[in-house]
Amino acid sequence: MKHKFMTFAFILVFFFLTACSQNTPDETAVSTQTVTQTEPSTNTDGVSRPDGWTEASHSNDADPNYDIVFPQDEVNQLTITIEPEDWAAMQANMLELAGEPGSRSAAPGGFGGPPPGDFNPGEGGAPPEGFEPPAGAQPPQGGPPADGAQPPDGFGDAAGGPGDLIAENPMWVAATIEFEGQTWTHVGVRYKGNSSLLSSWNEGTLKLPLKLDFDEFEDDYPEIDNQ
Repeated sequence: MKHKFMTFAFILVFFFLTACSQNTPDETAVSTQTVTQTEPSTNTDGVSRPDGWTEASHSNDADPNYDIVFPQDEVNQLTITIEPEDWAAMQANMLELAGEPGSRSAAPGGFGGPPPGDFNPGEGGAPPEGFEPPAGAQPPQGGPPADGAQPPDGFGDAAGGPGDLIAENPMWVAATIEFEGQTWTHVGVRYKGNSSLLSSWNEGTLKLPLKLDFDEFEDDYPEIDNQ
């Protein structure tokens, strides 16, 4: 009887150990699967940087490399490419802001210009004795007009005067910048300045100052964020 009881107990222990060994891999697999599902993604925003992007050349967190930008033994070349339709839009916008290019010039006697005619001021800049300014004209030294006359309409609109300042900044367009084998895309570019821009525009020259903003269009193109 004792021998039968021990045999029965041995069989129970054998089945118990067998059941434990069969359940362990399943429990381990479930645990491993749970860990895999909670791992964070390495690309949460799904945005890929443009080809050639590096932190050293494109990120605004990089330290400036003055040896590359301002070399002492060569003149650097920066290429700005603007699409034809964007270039046309820039010119149309300037026409609205400043009128036809080359259509205005500095008035005689304006800022930095010589006085009209044969007028020669006396000592200290005062007008010579007996001098009377033309009716309606602004007299020297900013004194009151002769006979109570007022300056004609539009006075002060000559180039360089207060009336010539552009009321708003010119429009932005997207451009491609190339420098030393690197390319920056969707860079904001617009005409820059006010009196200096207007002076060049009124001369009819295309040598106009530009302003670049590498982050201007980052909301439209997230791949260049903090460019």
